[in-house]
Amino acid sequence: ERLVPWLKPFWLKSGQGTSLSSICLGVRGLLRSTKMCNPSNTAAYAALGNDQALVDHEGNVDEDKIETLPNVSSDELAFRIIGSKDFPLIEVDLENDFSVCAEPGRMIMLPEGVKFHTVFGDGSEAGFLSTIGKAASRVFSGESVTLARFTNESGQMQTLRFGTVVPGNLLALNLKDYGGEIIGMSGVYLLGSDTLTIASCFRQRLGAAFFGGESFVLQKIAGEGVVILQGGGAILTEELTPQRPSIRVDTGCLVAFTKDLDYSVELAGGIKSMLFGGEGIFLATVSLKPGQTKGTVWLESFPYSKYINRIKRCYSN
Repeated sequence: ERLVPWLKPFWLKSGQGTSLSSICLGVRGLLRSTKMCNPSNTAAYAALGNDQALVDHEGNVDEDKIETLPNVSSDELAFRIIGSKDFPLIEVDLENDFSVCAEPGRMIMLPEGVKFHTVFGDGSEAGFLSTIGKAASRVFSGESVTLARFTNESGQMQTLRFGTVVPGNLLALNLKDYGGEIIGMSGVYLLGSDTLTIASCFRQRLGAAFFGGESFVLQKIAGEGVVILQGGGAILTEELTPQRPSIRVDTGCLVAFTKDLDYSVELAGGIKSMLFGGEGIFLATVSLKPGQTKGTVWLESFPYSKYINRIKRCYSN
């Protein structure tokens, strides 16, 4: 029951007639098979959430359940993660006259004095007609046609809270540490500074576009400020160097990578390995270009799209 809010969007978009009750039964069966529904399994039980409230009746948060993010916080914006890392609540301290942007539908608590409005396109303020093309590019990259912008007009600092739609960890980045730009996969953007732009881009070769298992169009997140991405399960950070210029990964496990890296797709192996290995036919290769000395790739351990597809296959009837 706790997973229904995460499952319903995929059910609605599937268009294959799979009932929500079948998907929920699938989740329950998988959880039982891994003993995750046994309350004695404290780690798994905590990941699912229990009856202990994060916030008391006076609005105070248990300090033991707060993780600060100093590397992405500033005088205008301060970010904290509350609760389980797998089902996090993001708390944002927003100073007066400053704004933060987020994917629509992620806001949980909106204080008095904080104004909310939608922005078409890449997040920059512009006329309606001039943003139509930018809005279309966001749709192609797997995001919503609009962004939600929250501006503090109360005259004092206010605290906003946001949630995720994917069971998994968050990746908080200050773009100035990565040359002011990263390339993200479809649907990874959660929230960030209002000074950032999110637009579609092409970084794949032709093979990657057709066989990579991801959106044909990726998204370029650029500017000065902070971005928080969402990934399924744990997020891994892999560094590329001249001694290790490339990595090969499952095509569905990429979250993001730094700009100017080469992204391509190649066969996973021989015919026998591709047909019976269980790892798919193609693997993604992310590598340094000639002359580059470093690059960063972020991976997720739990591609939720594969999880939903597995449930639908097992309980399609």
